[in-house]
Amino acid sequence: LFFAASGFFSSMRTVLNKINGTDIEVNIFLGKLRDFLVILVAILLFFTSILALPLLELFKSIAESTPYLQFFNHPVFQQLFTVLASLFIMLILMYLFYSFIPTSKIKHRSALVGALWASIFWVGMKMLFGYYLANFQTWGKIYGTYALVIVIAFWIYYTAAVFIIGAEIGKLFDERLKEKLAKKSKMTQNVSPIN
Repeated sequence: LFFAASGFFSSMRTVLNKINGTDIEVNIFLGKLRDFLVILVAILLFFTSILALPLLELFKSIAESTPYLQFFNHPVFQQLFTVLASLFIMLILMYLFYSFIPTSKIKHRSALVGALWASIFWVGMKMLFGYYLANFQTWGKIYGTYALVIVIAFWIYYTAAVFIIGAEIGKLFDERLKEKLAKKSKMTQNVSPIN
């Protein structure tokens, strides 16, 4: 499974290298080690996300027994906690992908901006798509028993598109940041001290 997943991360590195404008190849052994490390971090984040729901239940039980925390039992708070937890986990995951997978690095601030946009797009679409699946039952009528396969295929495609769009946003932000820094350094070089 590690070797199969490392092939997936190798494909992600190829995509991110194309976006960042480099064709530098990394040593196969070092590339596999980096891929294994990213797989382990992704697994840890997955387990962290699984722990988020029991923590929510623990907080709910504490809120039920404490009078001044009763407002936390409201469903809006529970949905907000779920959305914020999803957003935070996706932000960390995308930031790690954009920072550590490509051979050619971008600034950490740029990777964070791309990861933030990718996370917002992913969590927003997750909510909209969940609402659509819950309220409009056209998938089952159109595709019948294959509806689940179609839904999963659509979600994988959308996740891949969000991953690429976030990487593009991060790269554009990185280029703009480099332009601003170059302009500032040029302006400071052109200004001569007055004697």
